[in-house]
Amino acid sequence: MNTSIPSTGTHKRFGQLDLYADGDPDFRQVLINLMINNLAELRRSITMELAVFRKACHKMKTTLAMLGSRELSDIVEELNHRIEGQDRIDTFDKLCGDSIKSLWEEKNNNAC
Repeated sequence: MNTSIPSTGTHKRFGQLDLYADGDPDFRQVLINLMINNLAELRRSITMELAVFRKACHKMKTTLAMLGSRELSDIVEELNHRIEGQDRIDTFDKLCGDSIKSLWEEKNNNAC
């Protein structure tokens, strides 16, 4: 299964951002920045205490829904309940990194 997010052009997965931004390109950029920051925070928190990671997971629910990545959402849920294994943590890290990269590309492609 290919877990990477497309890296070029406008992504269908980010089409929901237009709904949340109500067509406002500046607010869309703000949303993308918030999503990037939330993903980076979640990614950092995996190495911290369980309470810190759980707080970051809770904060990420909307971002994960907006991203539409079922696989990332499932892994976050598993790790939130400490169903772990290095392979799951590695996949989590890759998916977060891919999502952050893709959001940066989306931001740069749609900058006015």
